[in-house]
Amino acid sequence: MSNTTTSRAIVSSTEKQANLKMLLEKAKGSIAAVLPKHLTPDRLLKVALSATSRNPALLACTPQSILLAVMQASELGLEVGGLLGDAYFVPFKDQAQLIVGYRGMIKLARQSGELKSLEAHVVRDNDVFDLEYGLDTRLVHKPSLAGELGKVVAAYAIARFKDGGYQVDVMTLAEIEAVRTRSKAAGDGPWMTDYAEMAKKTVVRRLCKYLPLSPELVNALEHEAAVEQNVASPVIDVEIFQVEQAPEATRADSLKEKLGAKVNGDAVALATEPTKPAEAS
Repeated sequence: MSNTTTSRAIVSSTEKQANLKMLLEKAKGSIAAVLPKHLTPDRLLKVALSATSRNPALLACTPQSILLAVMQASELGLEVGGLLGDAYFVPFKDQAQLIVGYRGMIKLARQSGELKSLEAHVVRDNDVFDLEYGLDTRLVHKPSLAGELGKVVAAYAIARFKDGGYQVDVMTLAEIEAVRTRSKAAGDGPWMTDYAEMAKKTVVRRLCKYLPLSPELVNALEHEAAVEQNVASPVIDVEIFQVEQAPEATRADSLKEKLGAKVNGDAVALATEPTKPAEAS
């Protein structure tokens, strides 16, 4: 590749990053309107921009789809990427999608207030694993701590309720693979880089059908179903940037309405028109 071609590619990537940063900064007030107290818009925007730096394929996605993924993460109160690994941004052609991770799913499930604990583990072919269903479910898992970990052969989740009850679900490798192959991210993203984490998330997600659901968990499950069914994400209207001007009590409701609205041609032009790269902060 010539130096000229390389230079153009670098400039193009830099411009996309700068334009995305400007778009996210402009939406900061709207993001703040739906964020829980433990997250700040500055923190979320920093993590989102860092994700595009680590995965340049995200810069090939439309800025609107990245912004929508950020807004979805904000509404769920999940941090994308980083050490927490609550959720991930995954590119699908020119669209960025939010994929909730294992820790994010557990976090949302515990927000119902009725769970004492919720845990999930993968079973590997070197482990000792015994399962008995009946009036008294019995599950024994002794992980092998010597040598190689071995291949994942199953995953299970255990929810313990505050009233002393519990719920268990186990998925075989075949069942996990059936879920993975239905996913748009089957050959990319966390299924490739964090298979064990995604296997645990898959069994937690199925277990959630038997658990008290928090509103945030309901939203996350609906989002996951939409992603798997290839339902197109709504296009963000540029008027979303005026949501922060609304009265405090109506911001969240107004934002939800905007996220579901179709965009007109002028708004698309405004959101996608090339701009000068922002100065480094």
